[in-house]
Amino acid sequence: MSNPVNLLSAKAALDDNYVLVLTTNSVERTAVERLFQERTVARVEHPHNGATLGRIGNRFCLHLTGEAGAQGDKSIGRLARYVTGSFLPKPVLVVIVGFAWGNPAKVAPGEVVISREVWAINRVRMTEQGEERLRTPRESPLGDLSDHVERLLERGLTGVRAGILASCETYFSQDEARDRVLAQYPEVLGGEMEAYDFVADLGVPWFLIKGISDDAGNGVKRDRQRSAAAAAAGLLLPLIVDLEAQGAIPPPAESRDAERLTDAVIGQAIRISPPSQDRDAITDHINDTIGPRIVRRLSRYTSDADADGGLPECLGVLIMEIAQNAIVHGGASHVTCAFTETSVTVSDDGRAFDLTMLAGKRGGAIAWEHYRKRYPGSDLIDFSQKFGGRRGNNYRFEMKKLSKAIRYARENCMLVRSGSYGNHLGSRFAFNADCEWLYYDATELYMRSKSIVVTQELCDLLEEGRGLFIACRNQDQVQDFEGELSQYAGPNLRVFVSSRV
Repeated sequence: MSNPVNLLSAKAALDDNYVLVLTTNSVERTAVERLFQERTVARVEHPHNGATLGRIGNRFCLHLTGEAGAQGDKSIGRLARYVTGSFLPKPVLVVIVGFAWGNPAKVAPGEVVISREVWAINRVRMTEQGEERLRTPRESPLGDLSDHVERLLERGLTGVRAGILASCETYFSQDEARDRVLAQYPEVLGGEMEAYDFVADLGVPWFLIKGISDDAGNGVKRDRQRSAAAAAAGLLLPLIVDLEAQGAIPPPAESRDAERLTDAVIGQAIRISPPSQDRDAITDHINDTIGPRIVRRLSRYTSDADADGGLPECLGVLIMEIAQNAIVHGGASHVTCAFTETSVTVSDDGRAFDLTMLAGKRGGAIAWEHYRKRYPGSDLIDFSQKFGGRRGNNYRFEMKKLSKAIRYARENCMLVRSGSYGNHLGSRFAFNADCEWLYYDATELYMRSKSIVVTQELCDLLEEGRGLFIACRNQDQVQDFEGELSQYAGPNLRVFVSSRV
């Protein structure tokens, strides 16, 4: 996992461009966390039990875990109000994912209820007939979800229902108490303990996905909560995709800000896990979702030594084929593509495979042959591999020219302050005027007031045609520099997390 991302610094990328997912316990949290292709910790300045930012499918998602009920500081109602009602990025959709009890006359444990209408029944009135719960309907702006559920059923999913859920702070575990509620409101498919508190205040579309774990009757057990939460979480992405396809919510917006946030979330590595066991689905996932991210990362390694700028695509295609081969043929559970400022390492936990033995007319062999012909005994890239053993396979591509350039710039072309370093905010940089590429160590740059001045001076150097290596202390700082210097993005600017070269 990469360095934490501050939500406020990601506002340009996330505003009206992400889904807020809410859970209330560790079982639900685990079920949702497994959906993320890449993720990092989100910095949220409000009490919570977990905050994750990443992508589920092609959509940015912020997953917050709090507590049920309305009173605690960590209640998901308070969390949701904080996120949707403050200066933080506004979500395009809010989804509550987890487990619930079911109306035994309508649903069975193991089924999943999708609801955009909640009846809050917390208020109680005593009558001559006994306890009566007063109903306050809460409806989402989304509109009827029945058509979306029908399309899921047409795709082979089973046990999915759309309907009304009751919501209150009471935990039901007796037939008598549950049956009093159902006698009043036989229409509900079940009940839960969170939504009543806050869905009316959100101001954005919302719905619930609840797996039915029990019937809220005598002898309720918790042994089905895990499978119920997993079943609910499994419908999150299909529903988001269908809502986008039908125009109920806008599709993800791609931008330079979104690209930078993706890089920040990925951090120093891209983890590739199979979306299913189907070969075509694995290939589509690697090509359509993972591939563009790998190629974009590799574009940072382009240089004058690579005359036509073909390195990102050539090496990117090879890495994609390595990943597909490891998962489909090597039995790997995952593949990791790790980036430093001067190298790319692809590793997997599959069966041993010697990459140099690739031959024939299949995709991997063609990609390897293309790479070998383009960089034979290359001065640009040094390839090495370790395969077999308990740690699987490890393939390393060292950018020799870039490595030498960074080392040279760090040793001979370091930017330093003229006069006493750091004493004067307006001071200019001093450097070797013979250097075309300059190296700036930003790892100890903290204050925003100083950062503004430094960034302007870096802009001046880029305007002069200088190349810049900017070494940062973490991915947040990389994201900040890339945003401030976005107009100079290209082969003359490289921003990275500092490490030993």
